[in-house]
Amino acid sequence: MSGFGEFFLHFYILGCIFCSSGAWRVTMPRNIKALKGSCLVIPCSYDYSKYPPKRPDRIVWYKYESSGYPLVYDNWYPGNVLDQFKGRTHVSSSSYNRQCSLMIEPVTWSDHSQTLYPWVDPENVGKGTYRFFDTTVTIEVVGTADKPVIDIFGIKKVGELHFRADYQLYFRRISERTSK
Repeated sequence: MSGFGEFFLHFYILGCIFCSSGAWRVTMPRNIKALKGSCLVIPCSYDYSKYPPKRPDRIVWYKYESSGYPLVYDNWYPGNVLDQFKGRTHVSSSSYNRQCSLMIEPVTWSDHSQTLYPWVDPENVGKGTYRFFDTTVTIEVVGTADKPVIDIFGIKKVGELHFRADYQLYFRRISERTSK
């Protein structure tokens, strides 16, 4: 093959890879904070313009590692889930809303610094379509919740209404929920 023909072939292959990888998108935070003993929901959604999944309700979560695909959640093969996550993970998926959120309950210290990623319909949507492992979330486990912060907007006058916005991390401890 001539130099130009080989160049053109490489350019064509790269173009195909680039075009197909842009057909999918997974949206979730890169980092998330979790309180030990609480319930953590990692918000996740996906969208695609080409190459639709055959099973859009099939969501599998993996632990990011340089080799292999260690399972964090798989409702088809729950026995293959890592012991660290077994019985503590659940996926809230919706093919209509294209949701892939993962719930971990309860959060433990062993979840700290774990990097995870979802894969939609892994039996049919391959890494040539979208590199799911390039969109990851890393968990930071903390022992205590941040103190709430209250900001009041507008002019404060006695007897008049004012707007208030509360910002805080809300965590529900397992022990508090189950003791009620």
